[in-house]
Amino acid sequence: MPSWPVGLDGCNRRSPLETGAQLPSEDDLRIWAQQTGASSAEAEALLDMLSTARGEYTSIADLLARGALAGRQAHIEAIEAAATPDRRVSAGVAPWLGTDPGLYPGRT
Repeated sequence: MPSWPVGLDGCNRRSPLETGAQLPSEDDLRIWAQQTGASSAEAEALLDMLSTARGEYTSIADLLARGALAGRQAHIEAIEAAATPDRRVSAGVAPWLGTDPGLYPGRT
C-alpha cells in the first residue's frame, strides 16, 4: 500500500474535486449520478446543492484574481469591530475543579 494519498481512480494524485479545491460542474454531477444509478430527483437535488455551494464558495485565489481580497478583509474587520467582547469568560484553569479532593489537600 503506498504511503501517499491515492485518488478514487487509483492514481497517486488526488483530483481537486476529491480534495474540495474545486467544485464539480453540472455535467460532472449528471455523469456521476447516471453512473451511480441515482434517480432523476436525486440528480436534481445534487444540482440544487451545487448551486447553493457555488453561492457560498469563494476561494482566496478567486478573490485575488478579482482584486477583491482587500474588500473581503475589510468586511471581516467590520464584523469583528462590531462584535462585543465578553469579558466574563476566563481562559484560566483551576486544576483542582472536578478532581478528587484528596489529591489537593486544603482545597474542597
